[in-house]
Amino acid sequence: MLGLTGLGSPARAAETSKPTQSAMAETLAPHWRQLLTVMNIQLDEATWQRILQENGHLCHQQLIAGRSFKTITLEEWITFLQLQMGQDTCQTKEGKLILLWRRPAATEKKCLCPLALQAPPEMQGRWCQCSCGHVADFFYTYTGIIGHVELLESFNRGVNCCRFQISLPDQPTSTTNKLN
Repeated sequence: MLGLTGLGSPARAAETSKPTQSAMAETLAPHWRQLLTVMNIQLDEATWQRILQENGHLCHQQLIAGRSFKTITLEEWITFLQLQMGQDTCQTKEGKLILLWRRPAATEKKCLCPLALQAPPEMQGRWCQCSCGHVADFFYTYTGIIGHVELLESFNRGVNCCRFQISLPDQPTSTTNKLN
């Protein structure tokens, strides 16, 4: 049965014209780039950092949603990272941690963040601030310590790994936590 438009029922027309997720992403890409360009012009560096770091916090919280973690000591966390990713992955220096973040395969010199990889090339280095929030949440999840994370180097700024400095408070806490 033909509808008023000659295309069949409205439900059937809506069903067949529903765009795929990838088609929608492709359609929206220029608009996102335009928005990012406007933000790049209008926002100062401190505002950019706050926005991106908060996004990194949210990204990590989405990754761990619904999972519980037993807090471990700072020394256990450092040992865990060194065993998983190499001895130079995490070192302490003058009351601060230096964390190297890279892909396990030494030959693969590529950013780990899908968001930064999709950013316009001229803005990829700026997106690295998002990782500061991600690393801060990652660190807190396992250690229960709220540390201040600073980006020192990154793939998108021309080196072969991302290097973060985590400033530690004087008194670390020790509890079991569940982040939602």
